[in-house]
Amino acid sequence: MITLKAGSCIVAGGLVQNTCGETDIMITKKNILVMRMRHYFTQAKQVEDNMVHFKIIHLLESSRYFVIIAPLAVLLLLASSATAKHIDPNAIHPPLSGMHKNHLRVRPAVIDTETTQISKSGHFVVTYSSLPDPAPLSRIHRAVLKVTDKNGKPVDNASIKLKGDMPEHGHGMATSPALKSGGKAGEYIVQGLKFQMPGWWELIFDIKTEKQSDSVVFNLDL
Repeated sequence: MITLKAGSCIVAGGLVQNTCGETDIMITKKNILVMRMRHYFTQAKQVEDNMVHFKIIHLLESSRYFVIIAPLAVLLLLASSATAKHIDPNAIHPPLSGMHKNHLRVRPAVIDTETTQISKSGHFVVTYSSLPDPAPLSRIHRAVLKVTDKNGKPVDNASIKLKGDMPEHGHGMATSPALKSGGKAGEYIVQGLKFQMPGWWELIFDIKTEKQSDSVVFNLDL
């Protein structure tokens, strides 16, 4: 049971006792309804519907519209209560490409930002070069990836996919970068890169050829 005191008005469980004027009673009832609407709409996490809900809340905050808007507000309140338990947050707020929030990682004391790395199983030696260097924030740009085998021979016609993550935040990139041949032996152009916020970024390249596949990781500290 919630008990609020507004001026000389006593409110218990949403019922207003007649110990104050009619105007004060209307304002107190309005405040209770607004608070309950905010609670249910927040729990429901209905982004698209909230655009309507918050407009109604805004109107409710003006007593001039209270009598007109209150019935509609009650209907929305009941509808939100009934559907909130069936909503999948990931369906409404889908994570960006990359990892999920349950896989957050703590930033290491030292981040390896070397631009040349050996792939996980040792099949490839890969060099990453940002264009421009250093990589800009919140701007579409490119990078060059150079791939050789462990003996230094350029690797051509490889299928390469990129996944970019922010390990501390649990989200990926706002874009979906693609790779194409760079015109030189073992060279690939990464197009459509965009780092939307500063911090530790992890770029994972999955490299596949006719004979073998492997992955390599680059760390950026922007």
